[in-house]
Amino acid sequence: MSSQFTIPIKFGPDGCQVNLGDRICRETETLAIIQEFNRTYQAKLREIGNIGGGDNLQRRVNLQQDWIRDLTQQNEMLVKIVESLEKEAADKVALLAKKLETSTLSSEKRIRLLESDVRSLVEVIKRARDENRWSANGLKFFTVNPDTFLLKCECSLIPPTPPERQDNVSLKITDSLHRRVKKGSDSKLRVILEVVEQKTNDL
Repeated sequence: MSSQFTIPIKFGPDGCQVNLGDRICRETETLAIIQEFNRTYQAKLREIGNIGGGDNLQRRVNLQQDWIRDLTQQNEMLVKIVESLEKEAADKVALLAKKLETSTLSSEKRIRLLESDVRSLVEVIKRARDENRWSANGLKFFTVNPDTFLLKCECSLIPPTPPERQDNVSLKITDSLHRRVKKGSDSKLRVILEVVEQKTNDL
């Protein structure tokens, strides 16, 4: 085989489809073999043409028959390689699609859990506003631990608030909740509280 076909082809769109490092990729190696066969047969045909004799024509026919047979075998080999590459590509696409589907379902589930925790935190703030106490009884939290902001909680959160000052209660409760969270390191709870602040504006 000619030395020019032993040079590794770089991985990329115009080269090997699979990164093989210093090795020659399969499709490039097969093409080099076919090209080498063609050059060999062409050289033999020229050699026969330069040789005289009555059996020269028969030699050319025999050589061409061998050439056709080898080309047929090479084409069959190429078809098998193409089929193998197509199957490999299809398997990779199917695997990526499955991973994407799993990731999407996981993200959707996490969003539902976060939304549930937001609703529960809003309910905690409502109870603090209406009942003047921190309470998460009967509420479920999936992504945060309620003990982060309820542990060692004093029952008397704020003094009784006259009706005309109720508009400021939600803000005071949210500020109090922020102070409790700031003492911890629960980043998920801080993210949820940002959403809770928006919702408490409508309380």
